[in-house]
Amino acid sequence: MFQLTKHNPMVAAVRDISHLDIALNSNVEIISMMAGNLSNISEIVERIHAKKKQAFLHVDLIKGLANNNEAVDFLAEKVKPTGIVTTKGRLIKKAKECDLTAIQHNFIIDTQAFSMSVRSTKQNQPDAVEMMPGLMPRVIKDLKAEIDLPLIVGGLLNTETEIKEVLNAGASAVVSGNPDLWHMNLMKMEEV
Repeated sequence: MFQLTKHNPMVAAVRDISHLDIALNSNVEIISMMAGNLSNISEIVERIHAKKKQAFLHVDLIKGLANNNEAVDFLAEKVKPTGIVTTKGRLIKKAKECDLTAIQHNFIIDTQAFSMSVRSTKQNQPDAVEMMPGLMPRVIKDLKAEIDLPLIVGGLLNTETEIKEVLNAGASAVVSGNPDLWHMNLMKMEEV
């Protein structure tokens, strides 16, 4: 099974390029790019890898990148990220064919969305699942009972207590776009 992080379960979701340096200089092991465009994404990935961090690209949000198999081929051959994050099942499958780590992004807003998330996860077989919103410890436990994959949660998590709750509920990592949270010592929190 894919191991998401070695020590720190915080994932920096960079939504604004101006926050990239903060993420690069934080103790996070994974940076999920939700910003950037076709002309700068290669340089961004190189900078992330130079800091010995994993670079994930949220392909649905990179400007100028189409949501098709050719875009995944381009990323795998030219940009060389660690992997991709997407809501699109066909891109999960293509990423895995290209030896990229594939994270399936799911919005779980009700019982039907929960069932669809479980079904699509089993069908697409990503390496990990990202669930939003993250402020739902019971739903995290329920999802972990259904899928045996690393689970990243995010959205609406603002405090250390909330982050502890979701990690204790079974989340493998927490993704946040708040640079103030990227410096939290979550390695220490896991031992609590």
